[in-house]
Amino acid sequence: CSLWWSSVPAYMNHRVGLIGHYSAIDLEAGTRILAFAEETLQNHLCEFVIAPMDGSTWFRYRFVTHRGNDPSFFLEPAHPEQWPGHFLLREFKPFAKYFSTKSEDLAQLDPRVPRTEKRLLHQGIKIRQFNSSDFEGEMNRIYDVSIESFQRNFLYTPVDRSTFFNLYQ
Repeated sequence: CSLWWSSVPAYMNHRVGLIGHYSAIDLEAGTRILAFAEETLQNHLCEFVIAPMDGSTWFRYRFVTHRGNDPSFFLEPAHPEQWPGHFLLREFKPFAKYFSTKSEDLAQLDPRVPRTEKRLLHQGIKIRQFNSSDFEGEMNRIYDVSIESFQRNFLYTPVDRSTFFNLYQ
């Protein structure tokens, strides 16, 4: 695993530590790794540990705990099914919940779309296809929108432009 205790997301008034890049060949190894990680973070005065999070929410930051039979969604984390149980045995508790869903009926229209489209157009926002012939320009625009839109998200920390490019190119 990897550990962070500086330049980490803020959470209330706690000194936060992160456990990321978690991997264990079995429960015994996982228990030892997590005990070491917790002790190390406590030694760095961390009061609250968030895991799994590979440094920030720009990277892997959650476990899939309920898998369906369909293939994973794009950018959905992949890991052995037993890993979340390693954390539960160390008395970690779910901190936030996310879900992904699939719609089979793509013809269904959300009645809010026309109103939202009108509001976005009024704000000068236009949704269009990605122009692959201007990859760098498009990535710069997506970065600008992402940094602005996500800054109030739970556990947000900023990311620099070059890291963003490396993540999504």
